[in-house]
Amino acid sequence: MTTPDERAFFTFRRGQIRDEMLAYVRTGLRRLVNPETGETFSEEEIRVATQPGSQIAIKFDAQDLIGQAHQQRARFVAQQGDPRRATSSWIRGYHTPLWIPDGALPVSPGFGTISWKAPPGAVFTGSTTPGDLTAFQASDPAGNAYQAFTSRVVPSSGTVELTMFAVVGGADTNPKAGVAFSPVANVPLGAAGAGVVLADFSGGFDEESDADLVLRIVDVIARRPASGNNAQIRTWARASSVSIENAWVYATALNAGTTIVAATQKRGTTIGPLARIPSDFVLGSLRSYLTPPGSPVVPGRVFILAHRVVSDPISVAVRLNMRKSTVGGWNDATPWPASIAGGLCRITALSSQTDFTFSSGSSLPGGASSLSKPNVPTVMAWSSAKSMFEKLDILSITDLGAGSFHVLLDSAPTAITLAVGSAISPYSALGVAANVTDQGLIATAVQTYFDNLGPGELFDLTTDPRGARAYRWPRPDEEKAAEADQSLITAFSDALGPVFSSGSVTYLSHSTPAYPANLSTSGPSLLTIQDFGAYAQ
Repeated sequence: MTTPDERAFFTFRRGQIRDEMLAYVRTGLRRLVNPETGETFSEEEIRVATQPGSQIAIKFDAQDLIGQAHQQRARFVAQQGDPRRATSSWIRGYHTPLWIPDGALPVSPGFGTISWKAPPGAVFTGSTTPGDLTAFQASDPAGNAYQAFTSRVVPSSGTVELTMFAVVGGADTNPKAGVAFSPVANVPLGAAGAGVVLADFSGGFDEESDADLVLRIVDVIARRPASGNNAQIRTWARASSVSIENAWVYATALNAGTTIVAATQKRGTTIGPLARIPSDFVLGSLRSYLTPPGSPVVPGRVFILAHRVVSDPISVAVRLNMRKSTVGGWNDATPWPASIAGGLCRITALSSQTDFTFSSGSSLPGGASSLSKPNVPTVMAWSSAKSMFEKLDILSITDLGAGSFHVLLDSAPTAITLAVGSAISPYSALGVAANVTDQGLIATAVQTYFDNLGPGELFDLTTDPRGARAYRWPRPDEEKAAEADQSLITAFSDALGPVFSSGSVTYLSHSTPAYPANLSTSGPSLLTIQDFGAYAQ
């Protein structure tokens, strides 16, 4: 006999108790004699005595309201027993002390790279200790202070790249690319008065949210950590930093008594394929927390090797059945270019950001040899670095034959950078966000799908004798699959709703994460989206 997930909790609807009590009274009155007439009570007399507004009806209605209040309180208390339904006060005041005595995780710092000009040979001093008085510090326009993570000597070019982390963390310590930093302390002589963020910072988070805390609590309940088992090691890894999204355990991967732990980083508001790859700072926190003798939780003589997952880029092409000639689907009546069998429509030659050649699986609409603005088809290009589309401002398209087309743009893209290999797709307003620096629904669906994947195995489980013991835990069939497949289409159905009717994955460069070459220096691979194209079905 199967056991239901939840025990039955019977509840009364409003007025149910009142109506049942009135019905009981009516039944009793039918058995009694009216002392004034000596006859049994008539139905009319019973109706008048128990009608809405009567003394007895008002009394029973009040009792029903009291019962409803008590019932609502009981329902509330019952819900608090499940951390997934509990309120914040119960999550933090009851469940957290019960399951995670150390409490919610504190803020974590944003981490990234900036460029700074200074005389060749000048030294920017770094330190892994937050607030080190000897380290170079700079601030962003919001006043957040950042510190150099490692020391760097300015090369002969006069420009040095510095890895920086926020001295005091938080979600607002993830500045975007292009933001200017101002020098604060320990500035090398002759250094420029400002530095520039090269790529979006990531890893900065506020104190652990209720939602993230519940995820850890539920995981502890479902997989009880004890005596250094896999669940225990995973719990320790997830407690190392609020930036850690999840962790996977590979027992005895190197030899008896060794454990490999691989972690992913929370995405937060960062876009792009590498947002879930832990930064050096997050990886350092993970290793410090799990490596004896400095570890606050792992006992001595325990061998744990902590890694971040390694990005394994994958290229994907899909065909989507959406309405045409509408902003709620494909923009053109004949979406172009068409998908290429076994691949993507890619830029094959690039002269400049406004002059390139690319391939297509079909001729120009109407069989034209060339088209000029405003009669050109609308297309968009994919940025593998940012995981987003941008609509291209096409001036003219010329058919060069053999599926090759020369394109001139009226203006260069503003949010992405075109390159040889960039994927080209027919334009859909669902593919490009109103704010060109954000993602559209189609790109968000792709990102969401890959964010729901976990890392792969360390080696082939079917041929390697270690497969019987050193497989990924939790296994891909239990939590976060490792391989990409046709289930990607479900992500589009969820994101696009009624606009989308059907679709298929027509191309995957590969579907299984690669195996790491050296387990001592590299963690397991995680599939991340690289090149992506969406075409009409």
